[in-house]
Amino acid sequence: MEPKLIRKDIKYQKKTLIVVSLLVISLFVGGSFALLSSSDETEEVVTFKTGNFNLEAKTTGTLSLDGEVPKSYDDGFKNNDITLTLTNTGSLEIGKYDVKLEGDTGTTLDASYIRYSVSDDEGKTYLASKLLSETNNIIYTGYSLKTTKVLKVKLWIDEAAGENALKKSYNGKINVELYQNDDTLVDVVKSKLVSNYSGSNESFEGGVVAVNNDGNLYHETNSETIREYRYSGPTVNNYVTFNDEVWRIVGVFKDENNEENVKIVRNNALLISDFPVNYTINGIKYTIGDTTTTDRAFWNYVTGTNSDKNDWTTAGLQYWLNTYQDEEGTNGYLSKLSNTSVQMIADKKYYLGNAPFVALAKVIYNDERKDIVCSSNIIERSDLNNCYIWYGNKSTWTGKVGLLYPSDWAYSANTTYWNTEKLSGFSNGAKNTTWMFETLTFKSAALLFISPSQTYNYYVVNVRGNDGNAGAYFVNKKDTGVSLPSLYLKSNVKITSGTGEQSNPYKLILE
Repeated sequence: MEPKLIRKDIKYQKKTLIVVSLLVISLFVGGSFALLSSSDETEEVVTFKTGNFNLEAKTTGTLSLDGEVPKSYDDGFKNNDITLTLTNTGSLEIGKYDVKLEGDTGTTLDASYIRYSVSDDEGKTYLASKLLSETNNIIYTGYSLKTTKVLKVKLWIDEAAGENALKKSYNGKINVELYQNDDTLVDVVKSKLVSNYSGSNESFEGGVVAVNNDGNLYHETNSETIREYRYSGPTVNNYVTFNDEVWRIVGVFKDENNEENVKIVRNNALLISDFPVNYTINGIKYTIGDTTTTDRAFWNYVTGTNSDKNDWTTAGLQYWLNTYQDEEGTNGYLSKLSNTSVQMIADKKYYLGNAPFVALAKVIYNDERKDIVCSSNIIERSDLNNCYIWYGNKSTWTGKVGLLYPSDWAYSANTTYWNTEKLSGFSNGAKNTTWMFETLTFKSAALLFISPSQTYNYYVVNVRGNDGNAGAYFVNKKDTGVSLPSLYLKSNVKITSGTGEQSNPYKLILE
């Protein structure tokens, strides 16, 4: 029996955005317990704005303290209350908020004698608690303030104060401390690591799995190193809004500098209308799209030639995806993204090793990352002898927008198939357990990957939309080749709202 995969909890720190002072309270308890001051009827609105963060806070009602004496719980709960209304009028979700009662200069009454109750608009009442000290003074904590929250607050002096309250004063105010959602997307994905793996026949609803350095499932008890975290299975909540479009999280990946980045892929394939017919870079004109036939887009076709090179670093598609405009003024893919979205993209290294498709996930992954260059006379699989880079090709490329790896497709299936089903045979059952086949949209076209194929030096690996099987695809075939842009987000991209579900995708911000 395999060891159980243990979930590692991620602890988050929240960032305070602002402290809003809402109501000033002044109490003085005289020799006969008669209160000499009280709050007036109030309807004060405090508004705070910064960027996309807007809060409107309002207090209404009378906090009557005339004649106040130390009281029991029951009597204290009969006191008048104030209504505290917090309204988020901005587009940035408030992740957490604390309502505090804070003493001020001149206070002589011990804070532990102040009691309170707070009722919220969900019908819950936090009754008759006491402040332990001025440093432990939170009377209410709320989460995920998207619209409006209404609270009713009562205060009184605890009957246990007795004569200790005589001739004492309490000067203070009710403050609200607001916290922005401050979780990085990296940490959120890692925190969703599923923990229900046991036995040899793993089965799960779908989630994030940790992968070790050998390309297999990570097991904490084996003293292994986690290489990456991947979404695996047919039903996963990995939806994210990027460029006002639906994208999907592939996983979290660590580079050679130990920096972790989230990799995402566009949920819908680029349409033929998204591609220009021609795109000119470095004086070379590439045919990127062919409008004479639907779904006809080219990986690397040099106009007017029989160019058939499968080197991503010089592919016309690569140039178009990673530029704003070509030499003739034709718009590139980056021009279709918002400035905010482009700023979120990390420049990362992509590996360009020749990938097998008649292979298991970890074999594909490792071959993609090998860098032994073939001799010039090797142009097909039968001649390969432990080389993994076609002659003249580059082993890596650093840039913003790439395509998926074949291994990404293989690892997206249920882990049961990682060591049993070759990528070329996914139609045998594995295809129904991968979220990529189940939900990514690319019609019945051939989805092209970034990796050159080990078959020939003018083929790339692809997967067929009708059955999920992988194969080799001629880079300039005038057929139904389509692309799903994929990229890495900067490590400081954070979540402002959302749960990752299709109906509530993560919304992001770059801090």
